[in-house]
Amino acid sequence: MQRLTLDRCCVISAAEGPAAGMPVLELIALAEQGEVDLALTTAFDMELPTADAAKAARLSAFLSGCPVLGDTRVAGPFILGFSTLGTDYLSEPEAGPDWEAIRAILRPGSRPNEPVWAEEEAEPERRRKYRQAIDGIHLLGHKLAGRDLFVTNDRELLRRADRLQDELGIRVSTPARALQECSPPA
Repeated sequence: MQRLTLDRCCVISAAEGPAAGMPVLELIALAEQGEVDLALTTAFDMELPTADAAKAARLSAFLSGCPVLGDTRVAGPFILGFSTLGTDYLSEPEAGPDWEAIRAILRPGSRPNEPVWAEEEAEPERRRKYRQAIDGIHLLGHKLAGRDLFVTNDRELLRRADRLQDELGIRVSTPARALQECSPPA
């Protein structure tokens, strides 16, 4: 059975309904039938407060009606300024090099152990770097849990899929491709 990790954007598209999220809704149906294992990372919960109130309410309502995703979380690395105690690994020996490798892929030119952002940076740049850090936490949590496929609609992550696969063994796919791969033969 394939073990898939869904990115936040997949949950958003599924919550918006069939027109936007049909492949994700079909993956959820496969999970309900026991054909695939779906999970979110703890970074999903870190992102909810950054959504506007209406979107956060829609996501929460969608998840409460979706038992295969409601409480399923994959713990990621504890990252100061992002993580909540009791939800993520405080220390994972293999996390350090993988975290730095993910950061180098998501944010070319970043230096090891460099802060996520500098206080003097303008808001749009801080927001972009925050998203990159959250994406990194999603990916590292997925890798540390030994899951098979990270499913996303995020163009930036999909653009970097080959490097993530080649350098870290993290397979990244669109929901439609994941559905093709995981669907039982007809």
